[in-house]
Amino acid sequence: MVPDDEDQDGWFADEGPSHGAEGPPRTRRLSLLAVLGTLAAFTVVGVATVNWVDARQRPPTGPRLTANAPSTSASTTPRTTSTDGGSTTRSRTIGTVTTQVAPAILGATGAWTLFARGADVLVRLDMSRGWVSETAVPPLSSSGPVSFVVGPDRVLIRPLDGVPGYVVPDGGSAQEAAGLLSHGGPVVPGPAPNRVWAQTGWGSDQAMALVGLDGRAMGRPVHIPADMSPMSAEPDGSGSLLLQGTSGWYAVQGDSLRRVTTGTVLAASASSWLVSDCDDLHRCVTALVDRTTGRRRPLGASLAATGSFGSIAPDGRWAAVPLYGSSGSTLLIIDLATGVRRPATVSPAPDYFPSGTFAWTPDSRWLLVVDSDRAIVALDPVTLRTRPLGVDLPFVDQIAVRG
Repeated sequence: MVPDDEDQDGWFADEGPSHGAEGPPRTRRLSLLAVLGTLAAFTVVGVATVNWVDARQRPPTGPRLTANAPSTSASTTPRTTSTDGGSTTRSRTIGTVTTQVAPAILGATGAWTLFARGADVLVRLDMSRGWVSETAVPPLSSSGPVSFVVGPDRVLIRPLDGVPGYVVPDGGSAQEAAGLLSHGGPVVPGPAPNRVWAQTGWGSDQAMALVGLDGRAMGRPVHIPADMSPMSAEPDGSGSLLLQGTSGWYAVQGDSLRRVTTGTVLAASASSWLVSDCDDLHRCVTALVDRTTGRRRPLGASLAATGSFGSIAPDGRWAAVPLYGSSGSTLLIIDLATGVRRPATVSPAPDYFPSGTFAWTPDSRWLLVVDSDRAIVALDPVTLRTRPLGVDLPFVDQIAVRG
């Protein structure tokens, strides 16, 4: 597995990774059709299409309390945005404003935080204390996919395109991402909270390496074979990478690759992989693979390629797998003990790159989903009932949990 500490021999080096001769992408703006054509077989972790349409504020869905809550701001800049009925002016405070909205959100008792990214704002929800903080973020100069990674004390917003991304420290203002995070390419959570995998080589020298959220190299680059693409990178559940090649999906282990399946990896956790594949006689199934023993437990008929990566609940009981088709999007909830699969009563946001549109709470009690209206709802995986957060929020595109 990928080592977590810098004293692991042979893994970390003093010198940063080298760039290929072709360098990072320099395009100012990606065409969505070009992105889709290039990435037809691949998905990007923590990546979603930025939706610039209709950035107006959502009507309140719950009470907003202002007593006993810290609030700070530097200045307020009005922004005029187009709406269905004409135009409306929405004020965005430069800095961070924190408001207490309820004693607790979803009745949360543990110390965990939900983060949400909108077109020009980062929202933090302290779930047990009922505090909501909004920090202004400059609009991104790309309409393409975005990596959204939460660290221990900051959040990274990194477009796939070669345009500026931003790091937002807790309680601070958005800053341009620096160093190896200042260019484009995918970003995937690493083996430690303050490290990510980022693309550091292109063309014939394509590679990914561990990078700190300050943009500094933290380890040697991992070479990506020519039949794979960094654009397919997904988290393997233990801090390393999964990559798709012409003969299946592979897990990065140190300097080598281990094939997980000749089919498709649907979701991953630290203990198992959820895969969909066929044997030599074309008997196709969905199976849960034990990462330690390699034992495969069938879970019913094979699922067609989804075009998106799913998520396994922290307790290992459930998996959420998105299915996208011409008729729209469906979120499938799979009971990993019985194999029973049921469609959720909420559809994730209709993005071409939907990673980041749903996330499990740390206790596996709820699956939080960005729905087709760009609101956050909570889904009970047992009953499939949904409930709103009861919090007045701007429209959002991606979510992530720190806990």
